[in-house]
Amino acid sequence: MAEQTTIRADQIEGLADLIREQVRAVIYESKPVLQDVEELRRSPAGTVIRLEGKVEALGEKIDGLRLEMDQRFEAVDQRFDSLRSEIDQRFKAVDQRFEALDVKVDQRFDTLKSEMNQRFLDLKDSMDQQFSTVKWILVLIFPILIAVIGKLLLMK
Repeated sequence: MAEQTTIRADQIEGLADLIREQVRAVIYESKPVLQDVEELRRSPAGTVIRLEGKVEALGEKIDGLRLEMDQRFEAVDQRFDSLRSEIDQRFKAVDQRFEALDVKVDQRFDTLKSEMNQRFLDLKDSMDQQFSTVKWILVLIFPILIAVIGKLLLMK
């Protein structure tokens, strides 16, 4: 497991400068508001017209950003659609491979089953033939054995 390391803010090089820069940016943004209030006191109509122009410009920028955002979302949707299509094709290919593998496995098991059946039949036939031979030998030897036993009993 990885150990967690604690780092203090004063240990990060340049962090204080970055924070100061961000604070300055916020202060700088607030100055124009104070300037706008001062200009509003001096020339209300001119300030309102200027602010209206800024609002319209901001509206246009927002509309442009909204349009760009919509275009990017559309591009992302298209990428996801193409990715989804590619994934579906790959899954279909995998399914086809599994089906082909199933067919091959079934064929091999059927071949193995038929070969085993044939070998068992061959073994059965061989054993039947051997037992049949032994049976006939016993049938032929049995009368001879009885004759020999009879002679032995009569000789006593």
